[in-house]
Amino acid sequence: ADAASAEGPTLDVLDVDAPDAALLRHIDLVTRAAIGADERDARIETLSALGLSRPRPASIAPKGARILFVGRPDPYFLAIERAATRAGVDLTAALTSFAAFDHLHDERFDAVLINGASDTGAALSLCGALRRNSELNTLPTLFVTAADGAVAQDAAERGAAVIAAVDQAPTIAFSWLLRAVAFERRRRAVEADLAAIAGAVAEPRSALANPLFAERHVETLARRHHLSGRPLSIAALKLGPAPGATPAHPAVWARAFSEAASITARLVRDADLAAVWDETTLLFTLPALDAAAAETALARIAAVGECTAFATDGAAGPLSFHSSVATLAPGESGAGLLARALAGVSRWAANA
Repeated sequence: ADAASAEGPTLDVLDVDAPDAALLRHIDLVTRAAIGADERDARIETLSALGLSRPRPASIAPKGARILFVGRPDPYFLAIERAATRAGVDLTAALTSFAAFDHLHDERFDAVLINGASDTGAALSLCGALRRNSELNTLPTLFVTAADGAVAQDAAERGAAVIAAVDQAPTIAFSWLLRAVAFERRRRAVEADLAAIAGAVAEPRSALANPLFAERHVETLARRHHLSGRPLSIAALKLGPAPGATPAHPAVWARAFSEAASITARLVRDADLAAVWDETTLLFTLPALDAAAAETALARIAAVGECTAFATDGAAGPLSFHSSVATLAPGESGAGLLARALAGVSRWAANA
């Protein structure tokens, strides 16, 4: 406990007795959070290099933790209620999954505690539903079971962060849940920083980062990734009319390009910087991704874009997406990496 809260390089502490699925999910979250935190530091460095001040993100969390208890108010709930009171946690109760989603839709909570000891099927369904919800996907969840190992494993596979048996004292499990809440708040704070910086350097047409910041940021990332030894990929995505389509009027094309840029930018991680390079090209910085992972990410972006209709000539029309990925080579500069990424789509444009 002391190690987790002390100042220093510790990212988080894992419960080694947790089911494998819960451990793997949390390790993935910790890895993503670490990449995000490093990207935030890199963006701050780029801002400084350009003589820009760091923007202040909006506050995203209240001071005290709020936890939603879902299920029957049995003795376990009473024990949790006492533990919450001692920890200064605001505990709200909902009897059913339907009531729980009403609360989660209307209010902000830091975690959900699901009592699966009675109606196990409904409790497992709720646990899985939380993970499928884009807004609630990372919300820490404590799942209470009736000492059934199979149910515990199922709950972990559906995304529960902490698993507890109903016949055990809830203190330890509740402490792990509070630790997960603290980690999630730190992770969301990093996300808020990333979004604030991206917004501060956005060009007005698409709300994506401007070319000046993107070019300087590639230099920052290249230097930092050489020092850390992590991979770094840069991707270029060139948009154009689908084969055989009539070229759009410049004003119509500008609107279509902005729409496409906005959609594709939502398909990358918070740690990935999406930028406009020119009137037909988007640029993505992909920290800690090797060439194979970057190609997979770009293929997904292009696939979504190509099946989306955009306004190109007064009506909906298809666009073509052509991508190029370059991965940082030993000793390579940011300028060289950027040039290789852009060269790939430039060759396609020249042959189109």
